[in-house]
Amino acid sequence: MKKNLLKLDREHYLEIGKARIVLLETIRLLNYLLENRVINHNRVVGDFKEHMEDISALLNKVLIGENEEFSIHCNNIRENFNEISEEELEEFREESTHINNKKISRKYRKLLKDDLALLFDSLRKIFLEDLALFYNTKIYPIEELEDIYKYI
Repeated sequence: MKKNLLKLDREHYLEIGKARIVLLETIRLLNYLLENRVINHNRVVGDFKEHMEDISALLNKVLIGENEEFSIHCNNIRENFNEISEEELEEFREESTHINNKKISRKYRKLLKDDLALLFDSLRKIFLEDLALFYNTKIYPIEELEDIYKYI
């Protein structure tokens, strides 16, 4: 019944899967930067993280219960995202030991902002507000989240 009302096609589910993967990776990077005190943890950042987790829960609702083909495609996409070279891994390990260095911390903050910009573009493509209405889930508006991410 839900499929008939919302009418999502295969391409749309793949976009939702990609957005979910980017969202999870962005949350992971945000947690890493908070843990290493590159970004100061305050109420605004905590609320932003909570809103991102709400969006993640909504995307999970949309993707759960869909046929197995979509989950296979999502796993393939995730594997492609996880492919990193040995040089990149070694560079990350080296920089991790010096994460509080001003130049390196600036690089990771910029990386987070780039990831968030990519995420917001993906969320616009999947019509997140429509999905939230359909699944009766409250989410924070994307435009307001963008204003918050510029503050980070």
